[in-house]
Amino acid sequence: HGFTMLVPGKLALQALSLVRSAPPLTDYSSQREFQDSFDRFSELLEIEGRMVPITSSEAGIEAPVNSLVQLYAAIHDTDLTWRTRTSLLVSVAVGLLNQAKALVELDKKGRPINQVETVHGETFTYTAGTGCSGAEYAMLACFRLVEVSARLSSLTILQETARQSHPESALPRLAMVGALSGSTAVLLVATLSSSPWHYWHCCSGAFAFPGPLLQPPIAKLGATSAL
Repeated sequence: HGFTMLVPGKLALQALSLVRSAPPLTDYSSQREFQDSFDRFSELLEIEGRMVPITSSEAGIEAPVNSLVQLYAAIHDTDLTWRTRTSLLVSVAVGLLNQAKALVELDKKGRPINQVETVHGETFTYTAGTGCSGAEYAMLACFRLVEVSARLSSLTILQETARQSHPESALPRLAMVGALSGSTAVLLVATLSSSPWHYWHCCSGAFAFPGPLLQPPIAKLGATSAL
């Protein structure tokens, strides 16, 4: 996992290491200059394509788990100082905004969400963002923020209620883990009937719908929101 955390920095370094194109000496660019620019742009797109799964995993799985733990600590631990509790809640708020922003980005026009390799060895994009206006973007951001906030707060309330109802039992301590595991398992079973198989979205689907919302239902992912 430690090496995985270094991958975004490594990819960013590769992008910065690309040789920059020299400014044209005349008002008209030659075919060679166009080709050089096209090659560098293709390399940047390839690096971006490798970065997307990593950042999506961080925003869709790691960020909600971190926010969930911090939110529960801020609510459950009554011995925290005001400064510590405030720091935890600020960190939770930043995490929620990060998750909402990442989910809204799925609806960006032309952004590939799911691709499959054809029998000819070519890559076919069958789910991609459709784009949206400023008003639609704002409404999507609000919905995504409410979606992830409701999910994390409901899990926190479930865990705290279970522990207060049975303080002497160790089983209520696993309430959040059990709820998330159950949601993931249900989504995993649901995706068995989809083709291609979207099993890698089941973990993120336990927190929010892992796909573009503006797509028609037939084009959406096989994994649906646990909400």
